[in-house]
Amino acid sequence: MKNMIALLAALTLTTALADSVSTTVTINATVANSCVFDTAATTAASFNYVAATGSSNVVNGAATLYCNKGTLALLAPGEAALTSPITLTKTGGDTLQATVTLGTSSDTVPVGDGTYAGGDKRVYSIVPAAASAQWAASSGAYTGTTTITVTF
Repeated sequence: MKNMIALLAALTLTTALADSVSTTVTINATVANSCVFDTAATTAASFNYVAATGSSNVVNGAATLYCNKGTLALLAPGEAALTSPITLTKTGGDTLQATVTLGTSSDTVPVGDGTYAGGDKRVYSIVPAAASAQWAASSGAYTGTTTITVTF
């Protein structure tokens, strides 16, 4: 019993002698402009082609860009560029030359919900076309790609 009392006294004395100090440390962060294309929200562009008249029945494509809050306001005019002209190809090797341009874009600021909630959203319209007189293009389905690049 005496040993137990001595042990409790020693533990109490150690706890009573313990001390602590604290201070605050400032944490700083610099948030960089950041944007991503949501490939799941990208839609293909298409058109019909007749060599005598060129492209018709154009369906614009779209590319959706998401940026952190405030970044869209900082983008300079002409911040987006497309690879154009492009070559569309058909199985078997035939080609069709096409151009792509940026149509109107629409902004949503801020994004209301979902993965990019609170950020900025811009949807770019992609407009395809092909000049007439490409008689070497045989009938059938052609495909190709363009790359949209946004500098921020």
